[in-house]
Amino acid sequence: MDLKGIISQVEHVPLSDVKPYKQNPKQHSNQQIAQIAASIRNFGFLVPIVVDEAGEIVAGHGRYFAAQKLGLKVVPVVRAAHLSEEQVRAFRIADNKVAESEWDPDMLRAEIEALKVSDFGIEATGFTEKEVSEILDEIVQEERAAKPEVEFSREMLLEHNYVVLYFDNPFDWQVAQDKLKLKKVKDLIPRKGQPVGVGRVIPGAPILERLRDE
Repeated sequence: MDLKGIISQVEHVPLSDVKPYKQNPKQHSNQQIAQIAASIRNFGFLVPIVVDEAGEIVAGHGRYFAAQKLGLKVVPVVRAAHLSEEQVRAFRIADNKVAESEWDPDMLRAEIEALKVSDFGIEATGFTEKEVSEILDEIVQEERAAKPEVEFSREMLLEHNYVVLYFDNPFDWQVAQDKLKLKKVKDLIPRKGQPVGVGRVIPGAPILERLRDE
């Protein structure tokens, strides 16, 4: 497969020759610029600024402002000379949009813990300790909300012991749903003109654990 526009040369140009795009839709806060500057200071300028033939920034405004903050005189750039004006406009948006993604909580936690063990500053990642904790807590909460605390059994065999609870009023049924964390399942199709209740079959052990805790 042949790919167009594979950049093979990185140029080092005066920062004064690089011009920010005045209508850039992606805005950077002072905190973000400070974080990018800290990353460049710790790791080096590993990702060049992408510019067009005239030196106007296509991608990398944050790195440009960070370079200003650090007082750099020369910065690495690559020229996207193969892109048309319309492609440049679209790439400015796409470059920021495609970077948006979710974190894998287990992998993020493992990487952060590895950095802690080596006494490497978490702030160098662009995150604070508080932000990492908030991300992990949010992911855990979302996983708990998506998964019922009491799983429904898929089938009830003859050798299973069971207890049937019934509710003759909607209030008690609502309390039971809340207490047992019952998710809504597909209701049975009632016969014409005849109301039909909603049945659940759940394993008993988790219920006993819940009762012991209370």
